[in-house]
Amino acid sequence: DNQNAITYLERAVVNGESDAAPILALADVYSKTGRSGDALKLLESGKEPNSGNAILWFNLGVLRAMNQDIVGSEAAYKKALSINPNDLDTLNNLGLSVFKRGQFEESEMYFDKLVGLNPTSTAAKLNLASAAARTGDLKKAIMAWRDVLKVEPNRLDIRLDMANAQWEARDIEGAKANYQQILTIDKNNTEALNGIGLYHLRASKFAPAEAAFRSSIASNRKFIPAYNNLAVTLERMNRRQQAMDILEQALKIDPADPEIKKNLSRMKAAG
Repeated sequence: DNQNAITYLERAVVNGESDAAPILALADVYSKTGRSGDALKLLESGKEPNSGNAILWFNLGVLRAMNQDIVGSEAAYKKALSINPNDLDTLNNLGLSVFKRGQFEESEMYFDKLVGLNPTSTAAKLNLASAAARTGDLKKAIMAWRDVLKVEPNRLDIRLDMANAQWEARDIEGAKANYQQILTIDKNNTEALNGIGLYHLRASKFAPAEAAFRSSIASNRKFIPAYNNLAVTLERMNRRQQAMDILEQALKIDPADPEIKKNLSRMKAAG
C-alpha cells in the first residue's frame, strides 16, 4: 500500500529529522510511484547529515543519473565508494557511466576491481572486456572473453569479439580457430566469413579468400568491409576492373566510406 506507506514515512522523516532509514525508505516509495523528482529532493536534503551513509549516496547517484545529471551522479557514486570501496553495484554503475562518456581507462579500472570482487559475474567480465578492448589492453579483453566462453561456449557475439581482438593482437591462428568455430554453428555469419577471407588473403591464398568475401557479402549486402576486402583480393589477382566494379557497388551502399573511396581512387589512378 504505497500511499499509506508514504503517509507514515513522511511523518517519520519529519519526526526523525535527519535519520537515514526513513529517508531511504520514503525515497524508495517515491521512486516506485513515479515521484523520482521528490525522491531526488529528499535525498539531496538528507545527504549532509548522512554524509557517511554509502547507500544514500548510491541512491542519490541513481536518481541524479535519471535526472540527466551525469556529473553529479558520478560524484555521488564516488562518494559512496569512498565509504564502501567494495560495493559491487556502485562499481558497476560508475564503470558504466564513465564508459558511456568515453573514459575507457577509468571504466576498465572499476570493472577490473569488480571482476576481482565478483569473479563469477558474466556481466562484469563482458564490461571489463569492452573497456579493455577500447584502451588497447587486448590481452585483458581476450582473457575476460575466454572466461565467459568457458561457461557459454555458444555465445557467438562474444566469440566474434574475441576473434577480432585476437586478429588485432596478431594471434592469427587463434582468430582463425574462433572464426571457424562460429561458422560451424552459423555457416552464414557475415563477420566470421570476412575473417576467414582475411586469413586466406594474408596467406596470399586468393581463390579461397575471394570465395569467403563473396559469401560474406551474400550473407549481408550492406557489410562494406567485405566489399573492400574482395576488391583488394581481385586486384592482387590482376582483376582490377572487377575490383573497381565491386568498389562502385559499395559506394552505392555507403557513398562516404573512406576506405572504399581511397581504394577506388587509387585503382583508377593506376589505370
